[in-house]
Amino acid sequence: MLHGHDRREPNGGLYAPTLQSLIHSSLERVKGYLSSADTSSADHKHHLSTADDRKREQARCDEYRHWFERDGGWAGEPGFGPSWRFTNASEGLDAVCDLMTPTRVDDEDDRDDKALSDQVDKWRAGLEGLRGNYAMDHKPEHLAAARNDEERIRRALLDYTNRERSSRDRLDRAVTAAVRLTRDQERSMLMTDEDRRALADLIDQGRSILREYGSSQFDDAYQPCSIDMQDDLTERLNRLVDGDPANVFDHCDRMLDQLDDVFERGKDGR
Repeated sequence: MLHGHDRREPNGGLYAPTLQSLIHSSLERVKGYLSSADTSSADHKHHLSTADDRKREQARCDEYRHWFERDGGWAGEPGFGPSWRFTNASEGLDAVCDLMTPTRVDDEDDRDDKALSDQVDKWRAGLEGLRGNYAMDHKPEHLAAARNDEERIRRALLDYTNRERSSRDRLDRAVTAAVRLTRDQERSMLMTDEDRRALADLIDQGRSILREYGSSQFDDAYQPCSIDMQDDLTERLNRLVDGDPANVFDHCDRMLDQLDDVFERGKDGR
């Protein structure tokens, strides 16, 4: 019997059968929530994927900032003071917002290679300035600002690496499909000489990336590689392997002709 629960309680206390039943009902509710939220859908959106969502999140961050900076803020709430574990308002703001929305999107516009590369230049320039300021006066706020940048850079690198792994997997599968095509004489003979040369060149490029950077994150040689470059290579490989997208109509016609043959033969009794 758990301490603090009376044997005479209506449910007999939180003994094993009752606790198991509660856990089971809770799991069913969670499954229902996940199902209603369509979380299994491939196009399930991040909770801050829309402009309105990010606007509301920014408004909440602004309210916390007012409190930590003691500029207005919530009535009746104590101001930010030295008794807090944060050395400055920025640290407190980041910690509180992480607790509220730990997967928030800080740099939604920095998800493509060009934008993220530009952001890297900005971070590097800003850090050089902070480094120089700290060397002159050793004020803790410079270190705090650098720690904030450190967390943003860490998130950006983690996000990019996670997305890059999927890109690497798509490229690996595209190269494999292209190699199979070259070994299929019947299919490869339908290609033009120009397409065959282009396909061989793209296979070499794909293999070079997979060899140099690793085919997956489980390889010892794995390291991130440009997503844009890999996705472009994958798209070009798939176009050559799959052929003209309009061929889908011809494929459908051929299969329908086969079905017609089945039905016609059935009518004749042969």
